[in-house]
Parts: sequence; structure tokens; C-alpha cells
Amino acid sequence: MIQSHIGLNSELQIRLHMLSGGYLPISSTSERMREQVKPFLLRGDIMKTCKKCGSLFDSRDCRVCHRKRSIAWNKENPEKRLKIIARYHEKYPEKQAARYIKYYAENKEKHKAGIYAWRANNIEAARIIVHNYRARKRANSGTLSKGLAEKLYKLQRGKCACCKQPLGDDYHMDHIMPIVRGGTNTDGNIQLLRAQCNMQKHAKHPIEFMQSRGFLL
Repeated sequence: MIQSHIGLNSELQIRLHMLSGGYLPISSTSERMREQVKPFLLRGDIMKTCKKCGSLFDSRDCRVCHRKRSIAWNKENPEKRLKIIARYHEKYPEKQAARYIKYYAENKEKHKAGIYAWRANNIEAARIIVHNYRARKRANSGTLSKGLAEKLYKLQRGKCACCKQPLGDDYHMDHIMPIVRGGTNTDGNIQLLRAQCNMQKHAKHPIEFMQSRGFLL
């Protein structure tokens, strides 16, 4: 039989007592009441009623109120929250990896939509990530620094390093010496090219490519 608790109102105490005793027809209780008491009837825990929100709970603190406080604290302390999350990920990498895999499997479309939205709002950062990923995949040394595209855009005065035409909005970050030819993924080996010029250059040696366009190098 479930024990009563001072925090429970008298009506709920009676219903729990009668339900646990097995002589109150389930059909006579409301659907909401049955859903509230079912897990506690199965476990035989002592339930309490939160004085603030009226929710039933059997732990030390009301979960509903605790969650509200956590959400409010996270909004007020975003930097501290990120540090706590980072420490947790560092301490439990396997748990985090398993959680990510599970979430991705259950929310593939939502995950993809979020990535596309982020890329659309962070074009330059996305380009850096792609180049660093390709370099890691090919086991080449070096990573590109943040804001590199903006720096090169100013240095090149918004013009393609190959044809000297305006870069446009769809310009590419190009490895001067292609990675497949031994080039490194470092800031000094990057230039901005128009999309058409970069696709024509592809993995060609930079000198050979420029000579094919009439430049005497």
C-alpha cells in the first residue's frame, strides 16, 4: 500500500489509497489522474505535491520547477553553461558520442536543416571548416585561421587572384598548391578565385595553370 504524505491533498491521498488497495474501479478515476499516479503505484514510492506548481513528484525536488530554474540560469549564464558542457564532454566523450549518434538517427531531417541554415548564415566560417576537413582527411598538416576569407578579400581588393575580375558572392577559397600535389592547408597557401577560375584550375599546378592562360611565369 502506498504511504500517504503531508504534501498530498486529501482527495489524492484517498484515491491513491483506494487504487493501491485494488477496490476502486479504474474507470471511476479521470484519465489525467490515472496517468499521474500510475508510475508511483507501480514503484510504490511516496509522492509529494509541489507548493509552487502543483506537480506530483517523488524526488528531492520538483522536476518541473527545477527545469524552469535551469532554463532561466542557462539564459542568464551562457558562458558558464558552455564551460560546464565542455568539461562534461571532455570527461565523458563516449557518452556524448553515443548521445549524438542517437539524436542524429532520430532527427536526421531536423539536423540537416539546422546545418543548412547555419551555413547560409555563416558562409565564411563554413568554407574554413570544409578546407580544414579536407586537409585532415588527406592527412595534410595545418589548419586555416578564422576570418581568413575576409582578410584575403581585402588584400585582393575583391578581385580574383587569377583573372583580376570581381570575385562576386560565390567565390572559392583555393589552395595555391593543391593538396593532392603536396600543398599544405595553411593561410599562406590560400587565395580567393572566382568559382569558374577555381573549377578550371582544379588540381593543376599553379604555374602550369597560369601559363595555360597566357601568363609567362
